[in-house]
Amino acid sequence: MPKEQLSLSFEKHTITVLHVVQGDEGRYSIEDCQTLRFPFDLYADVLEAGQSKGMLAVTNELNPILSRFQTSRLSVSVNMDRTKCLDTHINRNLSPDEFAYECEDEASKFLRDPSDYNWQSIRLKETSDAPYEKHLLVFMPKRFLTRLEMMILPCQKEINLIDGSHMSFQNLYRWSGERRILIELEEHYMAISLFDQACTESFAYWNLSSETDAAYFTLTELRKLDPDVPISITGSSASREAIQFLSSVIEKQIDPVATPNVVSAKCRVDDSPRMLKALGCAIKALSEF
Repeated sequence: MPKEQLSLSFEKHTITVLHVVQGDEGRYSIEDCQTLRFPFDLYADVLEAGQSKGMLAVTNELNPILSRFQTSRLSVSVNMDRTKCLDTHINRNLSPDEFAYECEDEASKFLRDPSDYNWQSIRLKETSDAPYEKHLLVFMPKRFLTRLEMMILPCQKEINLIDGSHMSFQNLYRWSGERRILIELEEHYMAISLFDQACTESFAYWNLSSETDAAYFTLTELRKLDPDVPISITGSSASREAIQFLSSVIEKQIDPVATPNVVSAKCRVDDSPRMLKALGCAIKALSEF
């Protein structure tokens, strides 16, 4: 039976809305794609500060669109600079309660106010038989979820996934069958991961203060990773010029992230990062929930 998912991706001044259907044969169809534009900063003014004027504007624009669709399932992708990430080691063979206790203990050491965050654990792929497992803990401000739920209350949708943008992009390669390096390049940050389909092996994140920072971090990180793995790049700052520059620095081809072959569209779409982010988030939600 086909499954449906609504998905949002947040940028500074835009929200992209996707309606995605997963067919019985495992293919995906983008049934609808719309981008809403706002004159204020959606992160600073709405998700962070909860300003009533901005929240009301988003509510009035977003709910009529979401209400058109029967499914109640809604996923949301937010940029990585709004999350906090921690590489850590957790004891193996823990019960769910013991595992949660360990993660919350790590959060208390890492965050100033751990009670203000929800956390998600990503098991990092490894080959060793050490007594510990490697995990990436991703912390999302609870106020984001609270304000999102308030703004979609009129249309009675339920958020079944709120995810970091980098993880959303990774899910566009669930069927690739090969290891890949993903570079996410934004104006103020970049993230690089090595992953096999949707299983992450390593993840690194940096804040950027200049264009040369991106080249330095890319070169430094890629020296640690498998040189034979294909490299993909996406993000609002991944312009053709930026891709050519980074490719020349590392002396290797870098390909833009694109819509996977298992996805078709019944509406006009492009391979913009905001669309791909919402699509990857929808695919993850449909695959895991």
